[in-house]
Amino acid sequence: MSSPRANKPWLSLLVIDKGYQGSGYAKKSHLKYEALMKENGVKNIQIAVHAINKRALNFWTSLGFNKYDERIFEGKRLYSFEKKLD
Repeated sequence: MSSPRANKPWLSLLVIDKGYQGSGYAKKSHLKYEALMKENGVKNIQIAVHAINKRALNFWTSLGFNKYDERIFEGKRLYSFEKKLD
């Protein structure tokens, strides 16, 4: 549950089948995850997104995540994002 580099809460993967994308399941799932994290006293969540995945970048930023780092991992550019929970 922790990021490999910063040892902070980490959401490593959220996948919604293509047939259900755009139906709100990802947002609902993530908001449920956030609520569970808040209940457990978590103050922030970190994620990484492939730089070429524009749809995912838009999704995560729409949920309030902010980019704080950029790196190359296994030959692919990744952006690290974080969201502070209230």
